[in-house]
Amino acid sequence: MLVAAREAGRDDASWPLNVILAVADRDDCSWLAGRARRHGFELVGQGQGSLGERMQRVLALSAGAPAILLGSDSPDLPLALLEQAVGHLREGSGDRVVIGPARDGGYYLIACRGSVPPVFRLSVPWGGPDVFEQTVHRLQAAAMHYSVLPPWSDVDDFAALGALAQRLAQAPAEHVALPATRRLLAELGDEGLPL
Repeated sequence: MLVAAREAGRDDASWPLNVILAVADRDDCSWLAGRARRHGFELVGQGQGSLGERMQRVLALSAGAPAILLGSDSPDLPLALLEQAVGHLREGSGDRVVIGPARDGGYYLIACRGSVPPVFRLSVPWGGPDVFEQTVHRLQAAAMHYSVLPPWSDVDDFAALGALAQRLAQAPAEHVALPATRRLLAELGDEGLPL
């Protein structure tokens, strides 16, 4: 699942956002569709193709308005990093890109204002350790203005799931609520998974 937010059409200081949930298979997401309706989110299919092609397609929905694209695999992403992304998108004029590197070599967030950046047809596998580096190289080659956020972790494998469990165990619940994620991790631990 990808999540994109685009400007809602008003030009005020609060930058109200529309949230778009972009799912890989719209035919198998009735539960998510109900949640999206309840919260006023738009639900769209990502379409076919590589992860890069699907991300490019979702970002294009913003039609040049500021957009933030994040994966669903960073559930404890601090709000401060999203606020930094919005701050960078507001800088200067013209096209701008913001990228948040994941600690595994990919990225947890890409945001843009204006043209969708030409970074989604990489010569390395998506999910590999060179995705962030290749993306930055393409931004530089296209002479696009970009900003880099501090790194954060995503959850791509069992070790990363264990690291998420540790971060949540160490964080006070009032700072990172995530009750459903905490509940699921507790259930996995009760079933004997060493998290």
